[in-house]
Amino acid sequence: MHARLTTIIGTDVDAAVRFTEEKVAPVVSQHKGFRQLAVSGDRSRGVISMISVWDSRGDLEASDSAIANLRQEGLSEFGGQATVKVFEQVVHDIAGTPPQPGCPLRLVTYKMDPSRVDDSVAWFKSDVLPAIMATQGIRAVRNLVDRDTGEGRIGTVYSDMASMNAAEDSRAPRMAAARDRGIEFGEETLLEVLYGQMAPT
Repeated sequence: MHARLTTIIGTDVDAAVRFTEEKVAPVVSQHKGFRQLAVSGDRSRGVISMISVWDSRGDLEASDSAIANLRQEGLSEFGGQATVKVFEQVVHDIAGTPPQPGCPLRLVTYKMDPSRVDDSVAWFKSDVLPAIMATQGIRAVRNLVDRDTGEGRIGTVYSDMASMNAAEDSRAPRMAAARDRGIEFGEETLLEVLYGQMAPT
């Protein structure tokens, strides 16, 4: 699967969520290959992170024009500056209790040698993912990567901040092991889950 990750800064977060629910969701849900639309944000900083997930890169690209038009309309309505990146979604696992509005999301950027992507993804699936999913309070894990650049994003959603904070001790050794494998971590952003829609199964 492939994902379009749009980050908007300097925006009216609540207005952006309303626009997504009322105008974006009805359009993207009609496009071939649509799988998921999710929005997280930080009201205090005026930041929105919106992800749309598609069966293939072709399906994602086929929706580019419609999404670009909606993005422009939205920015004129609720303001802000948008950055758009496309990734392959290599991992998306949802716990027994799925994310819901109000859950905290930690989004971590990373970078690696592109030649090591396959090995790193295999290691993440075999070693890292089971450990994260065994953490108390975990709701979902997502790993996105650009195979050409080695750039990626890892998102983890917890039930509440207490669960996220309690997971710090077990997260530190995994981060260290990843660094030993040549993965460089960058910015960490704490957001709140605000909206989500899945395609019908």
